[in-house]
Amino acid sequence: MQQHKYCYTLGKTRLRPCSLTFYYFIMRRFCLSLVIAHCTLFLSAETVLRGLVKLQSSGSKPLVGVEISAFGANPAYTNNQGQFELVFPNKRAGDAVTLVIQKQGFELINTREISKVVLRNDSNDPVTIVMSKAGERDQQALSYYNIFSQRITSSFAEDLNRIQEQLDKTQDDQEKRKTLQAEIDLLKEERYKLLNQVENLARELAKVDLDQASELTNQVLRQVENGNIRAALNLLSEEALEKQWLKIRNQEMKLAFAKKQAIEAYLVKANLQLGMGKPQKAFTTYLKAHQKDSTHYTLNIRIGKFLSQRHQSQKAIAYFRKAFANATFLDEKAEALGYIATEYRYLGDYKKAADYQAQAIQFYQQAFEEEPIDFYQIELARLKINSSLLFRDQAKFPQAQAQLEEAIRLLLTIREKEGSYAKVFLINAYQKKASILKELRQYEPAAAALDLALTTAQHGQTSDTTSYLIALADIYNDKGLLEMDQMQLETAEASLLRAATLYVSVSANDKVRYLDKIRQVKNNLGVLYNKSGKHLDSYSFLGQTLTLTRQLFELNPARFRKFYASTLLNIGVVAFDLQQLKEAEDYLKEAIAIYRQLCLLHPGVYEVDLNQGLSNLAILYTRLEKLQEAILLFQEAQQLLEQQISKRPGLYEFDLALLRLNLAGPYAGLEQIEKALVVSQQALETILQKYDEDPAIYGETLAKVSLNIGLLYYEDQRYVPAKQHLEQAEAQFATLVKGQAPFYQELLGNIKDILTLIYLFVEDLAKAEQKNMEALELLPDNPLVRAHKGHVQLYQGNWEAAKKSYLKNAPSIHAEKHKKVATILEEELLAFKAKKVKHPLLPKAIRLMQKQN
Repeated sequence: MQQHKYCYTLGKTRLRPCSLTFYYFIMRRFCLSLVIAHCTLFLSAETVLRGLVKLQSSGSKPLVGVEISAFGANPAYTNNQGQFELVFPNKRAGDAVTLVIQKQGFELINTREISKVVLRNDSNDPVTIVMSKAGERDQQALSYYNIFSQRITSSFAEDLNRIQEQLDKTQDDQEKRKTLQAEIDLLKEERYKLLNQVENLARELAKVDLDQASELTNQVLRQVENGNIRAALNLLSEEALEKQWLKIRNQEMKLAFAKKQAIEAYLVKANLQLGMGKPQKAFTTYLKAHQKDSTHYTLNIRIGKFLSQRHQSQKAIAYFRKAFANATFLDEKAEALGYIATEYRYLGDYKKAADYQAQAIQFYQQAFEEEPIDFYQIELARLKINSSLLFRDQAKFPQAQAQLEEAIRLLLTIREKEGSYAKVFLINAYQKKASILKELRQYEPAAAALDLALTTAQHGQTSDTTSYLIALADIYNDKGLLEMDQMQLETAEASLLRAATLYVSVSANDKVRYLDKIRQVKNNLGVLYNKSGKHLDSYSFLGQTLTLTRQLFELNPARFRKFYASTLLNIGVVAFDLQQLKEAEDYLKEAIAIYRQLCLLHPGVYEVDLNQGLSNLAILYTRLEKLQEAILLFQEAQQLLEQQISKRPGLYEFDLALLRLNLAGPYAGLEQIEKALVVSQQALETILQKYDEDPAIYGETLAKVSLNIGLLYYEDQRYVPAKQHLEQAEAQFATLVKGQAPFYQELLGNIKDILTLIYLFVEDLAKAEQKNMEALELLPDNPLVRAHKGHVQLYQGNWEAAKKSYLKNAPSIHAEKHKKVATILEEELLAFKAKKVKHPLLPKAIRLMQKQN
């Protein structure tokens, strides 16, 4: 009897889009909520706050007509000298207030200082507010960025050429060549890290107000603007810094302000050293500044960030704790705690991360109770979005959804007043919501959430064009993934290609920064093309993805380990489809090893991914006829899924159905047909329920189940039920061929070919002839299908025509089983005889095939 290929359903990895990070460079603006404060009866005198609004680095040029407001005081406008006066009837000296600064076409520079202003005993001690024309700060930051990036690129090229020359001269000493090559790899890694830092460094320098900075800082920045970074560093010599420090110490009346200037000079020096590609020297500068003032809030935050970027989370936490201990205001405390929570999340200590996240939220809630301003609402929403990510990392989807809904509610209440700043986080929240809903296979609500994200983004571009385009690209990337899950493959391709175009456009001048974005979209396109049957295109994209992911994994194993595993899993699937079975086995084994490690580090989170790896390797072993090994892998995968189903009913039943469908393969190979039929029927029950809910998504799987069950009955020579299931599969695959999956044409042709034989077994000659004609239309070059025309002609009594069909195709080798067609035909004819089909020409045909063999 002809042995037909079992229709394996190799499970593709469910892609999990990365958390979207918006790099918006936006002015922090605070809008007042109209809340009437309760009078404090013991306040008997008014407190007056006087101030001056000036233009950044303009020689203290005043700004006229700036609106100044604060909770508990009537708004005021600056006069011709840039001066203003706020009267607080119910506050006293020592109380802290938040100022709201607004002027059309201008943006606030010293945001942190203005976020909490302490009312003075001395009304003649004014507060200074620094503003700049909208966009000027971004232009200045871009100028600094270009200076640093050019310097890094130039320095990198010099060092690379030097080492390359040594390498070219070293031909015989292999150990030295390895050492030199390692130096080149280290140099490339360091350049990648440095370029990622340059943009933030440039923005920090652009915030400096030269009018208030020390003369030393002014001289330094003038040198930087001229591109003379070394000269700037020379000005910031140890002697100069010490001299400035000693001078300031003698000015007791201005100690606090002078201290800030001195630390600022250290911070500027560290930034310049980072821009020169000297991170260790920058860190040394940070530590020297810390020796001068270990209580400086911003300095501790900066050191913590520096260590975090180098994946030294425990050390980073120590400095964030110092920042928290020296924070003056509630929002500073909340910020420091938020950083600590993030580091514990990176470390996988979800309990501590959740505790610190809750404390940060509590501080912002307390700040809002004391002063109900909109900024605190936005920060609360941001922290709740972070909390949702923390829950999602632990696969706690209901809690993650609850946090997102609360964040969206907060942001919607203040969206119109806060404009682009609130919009950034609202887009983010909608995207996170869509991603979780997609993972829960709630596709329609997920699509609605993505539509809201897209609509919100399109309601007006933000002040940062690059970040706006990245936000759009992220939305289209998520949209493509959702459409892929819904088998809307053409639409998904359009969405992913649009995302790729946007990513490429913004990465033209800084490819390193967007390396991970490019990795994601290449991976997603690779998976899409595999679903579309374009396996070579898929393999190409996933090969590029694997190269990028390996680079990122080597730089940051903690962050990119899971993405490395998923990429290995995906490319293993495509290698399987391309019949590159050894490569597929290697990829899948490596992915499984990583997922086992992740399951040990994070119990309850990666078991579903491990199940997919085990299932795919089991399918591969089924193809390689390592059937017992395949069954053991399937059984381990089944245990993992059953554990997940017990924890989250309704989510993974479909995955279990696919696993059972695939488990039927090795059972059938071991001729345990009844076991194979039992698990296949169990799979069919689940998939029929899913198909009733959404035929478009589950039609392909139902077709495969029908085909597999039909093949099992066929192998067991139970032709009537085989005919029933294969006819259903034929109808279902015909729909897929007419739709958007033309690669099923060959499979449909094979189904019609099997039905040709079944109709002969049940002696329905007319249908056998019809199916053979249909199979030949789809597979005109298949020698076995052409030879089966001989079976039909034999049953019709036309021996000469049958003989010609047999002899013309008998020498061919059938691709699937690497057997001569004559051998397969002999097996089939003997099967006809075993079924006691009475036909006078049957013995003659058998002898003809035996002669050919």
